[in-house]
Amino acid sequence: MKLKHNKKRNTAFLYETLIVELTKAVMKNDGLTKQFIVTTLKEHFKPSTVLWEDLQFYKALSEPEELDLYTAEKLIFEVKKDRAMIDAKNLFTEQSRLIRKINKNLSKSVYSNFVPGYRSLATISQIFNQDLTTKQRVLLEKELMKILLTPEESLQAPQEKIVPIDSLSYKLFVNKFNEEYGSSLLEEQRALLSKFVMSVSDNGLSLRVYLNEELHRLRSIISQSLMLKEVKTDHRMTRATQDVIQIIESFKNVLQIKPKHIWSMGLIALVYGEDKDYKQCIKWSQKALKINDDATAIHFLLGKAYYETGNYFGVLGETLSVGRLKSIEAKYRPQPPVGINL
Repeated sequence: MKLKHNKKRNTAFLYETLIVELTKAVMKNDGLTKQFIVTTLKEHFKPSTVLWEDLQFYKALSEPEELDLYTAEKLIFEVKKDRAMIDAKNLFTEQSRLIRKINKNLSKSVYSNFVPGYRSLATISQIFNQDLTTKQRVLLEKELMKILLTPEESLQAPQEKIVPIDSLSYKLFVNKFNEEYGSSLLEEQRALLSKFVMSVSDNGLSLRVYLNEELHRLRSIISQSLMLKEVKTDHRMTRATQDVIQIIESFKNVLQIKPKHIWSMGLIALVYGEDKDYKQCIKWSQKALKINDDATAIHFLLGKAYYETGNYFGVLGETLSVGRLKSIEAKYRPQPPVGINL
């Protein structure tokens, strides 16, 4: 069943797409955009605001729960009843203020961001629509029940357990690799290989960041080549060059960080830490660690936030966690096979 859905009037979508835009700004080291989004989120989604209140209703129905049928139906009924009490005129006004701010200071392309769980958010938005027929409402609630009754797949693919290999076998492999490829690789290839080998230690975050930077660099170089005389005068070369640029752009979309991914949460925590909002930094660090408690960098970030807020017992706990994980990484961490110093 297809119904019209205006994503700009979906409070949860507006929030999530701003989180996506925030992670992009952090990765691009765009301080102005980052600061604008953080300030905007604090202003429009702080507790007691109508947008914050509306967001809680979306969260109540979009976050997966392994509920029995009666509880799930009761939850939907109660959320719909409470949400109907919101001042619709005030909600519309605040959404409009936020939309105008996004349009003026960011770009309308923000609304095209990939938002995980968008289909569920759209379904919830339509359920909140008072103008639905009985049939439409029942069918939409049936779709929503799938989320509440069935455990959602893990936010991350199961991580393979790192199996240590003996040092002699690894040394033989490194020597063989260097004999074959060590002198023939470009500097960029060695850097890429290094990031790939070491990506096991941070769930691929540094590799994603590096690849985004490289794609930006390559796109810039290739775009400049369109101005070369031999390219401008050759229609086939121009078209082929434009095709390569489009391919690079498609890769950039694949590499975007998802806001509900552990390292996206870590980046959000880092942003709050830089702004000295340690309460939010602690909150997002803890959310990330609930997904994977073995993230050393996030334990370190959480420990620093605890220190700044005077929670020294918390500092001690995170220091012990960092020490434990560092010792494990030192034991199993692979070394790059092309003589790269890290």
